[in-house]
Amino acid sequence: MQSEGSVKGGVWPCPPEGHAIVVLYIEVDDVAAYVEKARQLGGSVIIPPQKLPEGDEMAVINDLEGLAVGLFKPART
Repeated sequence: MQSEGSVKGGVWPCPPEGHAIVVLYIEVDDVAAYVEKARQLGGSVIIPPQKLPEGDEMAVINDLEGLAVGLFKPART
């Protein structure tokens, strides 16, 4: 069951050079700004900010402990 305002889930194959991870996504108002802030604080980028076909925006970063965190901005209709 999905609650209103939640991020939809999905499963995608891992590329040959990657490794399997589970990512929890946080809704933000500016994906690129949060990615830059993470970089400034010592985090790193796994998937750079990008716009998805439906208009949503997303990125995946590593925090200072090396844990993956997804950033998500839904398309506004």
